[in-house]
Amino acid sequence: EVTERVTKRTQSGACLHCHASIIPTYRRVGLESMGRPAGAAELADGFQWEAVMEGFRIMSTMDYNAGHAELLKTPDGTPHERKPLFPGGTPKSGSDTGNVEAHSQQGGEAHPVSCIDCHDPQSLAIRVTRPGFMKGIAALAESGAQVPHIPSIDRWRSGSRTNPYDPNVDASRQEMRTFVCAQCHVEYYCASKETLLFPWGKGVKADEIYEYWNEHRFPDGSEFHDYKHGETGAPLFKAQHPEFELWSQGIHARSGVACADCHMPYERQGAMKVSSHWVRSPLLNINRSCQTCHNVPESELEERVRTIQKRTSDMIELAAAAMTEMLDAVRGAQAAGLDDSSLQPVVELQRQAMWRLDFISSENSLGFHADQEALRVLGESIDFSRRAQAKALQLMAPESSPLPAPSGEVYGVTPKGKAPIPGK
Repeated sequence: EVTERVTKRTQSGACLHCHASIIPTYRRVGLESMGRPAGAAELADGFQWEAVMEGFRIMSTMDYNAGHAELLKTPDGTPHERKPLFPGGTPKSGSDTGNVEAHSQQGGEAHPVSCIDCHDPQSLAIRVTRPGFMKGIAALAESGAQVPHIPSIDRWRSGSRTNPYDPNVDASRQEMRTFVCAQCHVEYYCASKETLLFPWGKGVKADEIYEYWNEHRFPDGSEFHDYKHGETGAPLFKAQHPEFELWSQGIHARSGVACADCHMPYERQGAMKVSSHWVRSPLLNINRSCQTCHNVPESELEERVRTIQKRTSDMIELAAAAMTEMLDAVRGAQAAGLDDSSLQPVVELQRQAMWRLDFISSENSLGFHADQEALRVLGESIDFSRRAQAKALQLMAPESSPLPAPSGEVYGVTPKGKAPIPGK
């Protein structure tokens, strides 16, 4: 709240979809918009998906400060704990901190991500609560994309399809042990120009998501893009942190291993077997996270992970170097006077290259979630960068005649008399 990412640039209220326990606020805002009572009793009266979805839609168009102000209006059930957010005084960030300054000392309701965001408060059953995921996974089920790691989608597709795919109804418990993480650890569009969007309408692979974004349009009909490149001016897509999407392409997903199996391994607490809620890297607990399936020494398992991550890191560096040289070539072409129309084929290659590099470099496993897929995507990024670089240089080069075909006979190293006869 006091970082320059928030204080110097207007962020979207949709950020709160994952950075707060936001559902009661979505419910309240939705109920108020629908002209229905939204007191404490009404807020506690079940999940109320219709109101939650309406509040989600409204708050996705707010800026962050307005959305956070709405969050603070929602009672959190602890009226006796209205503590200041910054008891020692608001941290000095060197710039305006918006509504943070206003409520930092007077106190407000706290809404940290907590148990109810993944568990039903009555039964403790795992549940999906985030509207963005509900809409995204339903679109994935409708898409027809191959998702062998989510068997419940195949079952839904072969059923009546009377209702949209609903993970809280249709998914297995093991699938839900991934879905509760995938509510937030995904790629998305998160800004005020339209409702928060998970781009799974064509699938969850990097190239499928690119195709989806490339065809998508903002509600006003304008071309979709996340930002324009600061040097070339190309409209680009920005990958966030597609952990769920990359994991979906890996051997662990195909084998039925969920996020919680590795990041929240089972442990004993008295007579109870529970998932550890100290969510962290599996490398910090290899015995419980890895050796339940892999009967090899810890040192070997760690070396496997480090090798995958080192190879991915090296490929990221190669892709970044190719991208930098591509951008230099594009800037050279622009400096040479080539207009946007002439450079459009180059811009498309730039978009493809930068999307793929960003997809892997912003994903937080350094390739481990799906190592072969990560290297495939990075290899394609290098290819697109080099093609863009070559195209930009070609456009700058003067017209020249093609080289004539070689006229001399081609001799091999095999003596002519001993060469194999074709067809024999």
